Amino acid sequence: MTWLLDVNVNRKLIPLLTTLGVRAESSINLGWRLLTNGDLIEMAVNRQSEVMLTNDVRILDSAGKSLLKYPRFAIVLLRLPQVPSETYLELFKGLHINNFPFWRAAWG
Repeated sequence: MTWLLDVNVNRKLIPLLTTLGVRAESSINLGWRLLTNGDLIEMAVNRQSEVMLTNDVRILDSAGKSLLKYPRFAIVLLRLPQVPSETYLELFKGLHINNFPFWRAAWG
């Protein structure tokens, strides 16, 4: 399974996700910075991505049709503050321990 990081997500999450056993790619690294959300989801599905991390609270408004077309594709809306990368990564690591039981099941 591959996760896609939206353009608004800190790319320094990729190594952290890798340590958790998640293959991740950045839409920026893939050259997809200018795609609409709907096109981004389409491209992600074509690359076998199943999850996209984003900070975009309006993603459902702009990509709803694409999400209906691919009901198994998941969007994870991150609500972390804009802080330096080191702090951001620590906050992200704390999410799976405190708030997401499915992460706890997958990664102990």
